[in-house]
Amino acid sequence: MNNFRLYYILLYIMKIVKKYNSDFINDLYNLMNTDVFKKFYNKYCNTWININTTIMYLKLYEIIELSYYNKFNKNITKKEMIFILNNIIKNPILRQIVVNNYQLFKSSDSQYLITNNIKYIE
Repeated sequence: MNNFRLYYILLYIMKIVKKYNSDFINDLYNLMNTDVFKKFYNKYCNTWININTTIMYLKLYEIIELSYYNKFNKNITKKEMIFILNNIIKNPILRQIVVNNYQLFKSSDSQYLITNNIKYIE
């Protein structure tokens, strides 16, 4: 590959990275200036353990939401979501499945919580 072509490839990559970073920084700014998020962040993101647990809950919420929609072809209600989340976390077997799947998720490139054993949860 000649230097000229490599130069243009690098310029293209830099343009993509710059756009992504710009979008990310703008989204971050908007998010951090939302009162609801600030309150949540200050309350639940004060240690690395809490941050990790919060992310696990977010991913669990996401997979419940997707699974519920796929199964019932409608969005889950707040009452149903709270009920399901509480019951999963209170049940030691289900909680362990979530923790294990979260550990798998963290070591993968997956967008969603790994769904091994998800049928057990459903």
